[in-house]
Amino acid sequence: MKWYKIESIETEDREEQVYNIEVEDNNNYFADEFLVHNCYANSFRASLYSSFFDNARLMGLRHCDPGYFKRELDKLMKYRGQKVQGVKDVIKAVSLEIPMRFGIRFEDFIAIEGKKKVSLALLKYLAEQEYPLMINTKSDLVGREDYVRVLSDNKAGTAVHLTMITSNRKLEKDLEPGAPSFRKRIGACKNLSQEGIKVVARIEPFMIFLNDHKEHIDEYMEFLKWAGIQYLTFDTYSYSAQAPGIREAFKRVGYDFHRMFYAMSDVQWLGSLILGKMMDYFRLNGFKCSTFDFGNVSFNDDDLCCSVDDVFGDYGYNRGNILSGARLIVHRGLEKTPWSVFENWVKEGGGFLSERLKKEVRALWSLESKNAYQLDWIPGLVCNGVEEGDLVWSYDESIPDFRQEMFDHFRRNL
Repeated sequence: MKWYKIESIETEDREEQVYNIEVEDNNNYFADEFLVHNCYANSFRASLYSSFFDNARLMGLRHCDPGYFKRELDKLMKYRGQKVQGVKDVIKAVSLEIPMRFGIRFEDFIAIEGKKKVSLALLKYLAEQEYPLMINTKSDLVGREDYVRVLSDNKAGTAVHLTMITSNRKLEKDLEPGAPSFRKRIGACKNLSQEGIKVVARIEPFMIFLNDHKEHIDEYMEFLKWAGIQYLTFDTYSYSAQAPGIREAFKRVGYDFHRMFYAMSDVQWLGSLILGKMMDYFRLNGFKCSTFDFGNVSFNDDDLCCSVDDVFGDYGYNRGNILSGARLIVHRGLEKTPWSVFENWVKEGGGFLSERLKKEVRALWSLESKNAYQLDWIPGLVCNGVEEGDLVWSYDESIPDFRQEMFDHFRRNL
């Protein structure tokens, strides 16, 4: 097999676009609020990567050469705090010191990382640079002493999201074979929180009839309290009809996939409503909850769906995204919010809307996109006409929740 370095990738200008790390030359890209870096990539994607990755045979995966990515990041870090225009989104994000995020596309803390320490090398680099950091993972490795130490050393702030969908041992073994157990992950959470690192528990996905049994939810909450966790993020189940193997895997371990899927995902308003009720149950028990499910974002306890509003101090996030736009409309209440007000608010807050971001967010704002994040899914949002070709919005909390109305209608007519 021969490997060739990819010099460039052409993308079609079409309505649905995918932005991934393959199009960046230094393994970084910008996604919504955060700058993202990934050290590991699945081997089947290797043809999309340049010689930046190595040791595929040794690891079974391809991974970054730490020396290379440090040199590449040195090139980016010179833009910190600088006023830049007409540059790539990644450079703009670094200039605004937007937190770097691990674990969006791939798991950066797989078992072999504990020996190779590729991700650890980057964590140390960011700590030395005092650059803010956020991690998404299923791994308990981040709770190991050397990882906790370097994360706590980062004076710019660190937040860690641990995905833990259940405390039910049988369910986690069936649905997450090979992943660290809940007990190991919650232990890692305690190690992190004891050192002042903010930990957010992620129940993503939340699946009705599977990980919603009251006795396990109550047990789960007790473990969170023990580990010092107060914040959670949630999302409903996402499934691609082009991946029938997932559906079949549920069946093989004895779970009724269709019963869960039709209530949680196929009937979108119902899944959103049920998710909101679950979040309310956690709130009743003293937790703070957020989600990027647009049926529930108006009720989020944080403006950021990842629950890190309080972490990064002088470092911020980019307001130039549709969820931030939705939260702005909700905060303004009955006052009309046209696109121009949102755009100015983004600039005033130090954020940015590049040409790409502006096109995407504006299409969502005016319901011209087929993306799942539509403003008209938010209960209480009212369209007040058009201004300069864009929709104008307001928020009226007295308007009944359309999801609850639909549920009540079906219940009456059963």
